[in-house]
Amino acid sequence: MRHSKTLRGFDPKRGVSIATLAYEYSAGFQVPEHAHGADQLIYAIRGVMEVFSGQSIWLVPPRFALWVPAKTYHRIHMPGAVSMRTLYFRPGLVRMRSPGTAVLHVTRRCYVSLRSKPCALGNSERGTTTSERYAT
Repeated sequence: MRHSKTLRGFDPKRGVSIATLAYEYSAGFQVPEHAHGADQLIYAIRGVMEVFSGQSIWLVPPRFALWVPAKTYHRIHMPGAVSMRTLYFRPGLVRMRSPGTAVLHVTRRCYVSLRSKPCALGNSERGTTTSERYAT
């Protein structure tokens, strides 16, 4: 029996296509199993994340991101300190070649944007969210 939950608090609100989030995690931190109502792109500007979903595990270092479709249960372990950035997309906004979870290479231009923009929006301690949202 699954005791995980679907989190909707970070999903883009009505009239919004993309929501952003920035977290700072200490070494050893565990994000318990959960899912989101939105598609999610998980990225670390510093540190490596271990993401678990079903029978799969991904090691996600900087310059790579993990695409997690809406309603996909996953958990995350931070072996070392991690500066995580996440984008939440309204379901159906992004079409992927394959329907499941996928590792993506982050281009230099995207890397610079992900690295600087959330920092400028004021992340500090673990659990602090950036409030920038993009409307359509």
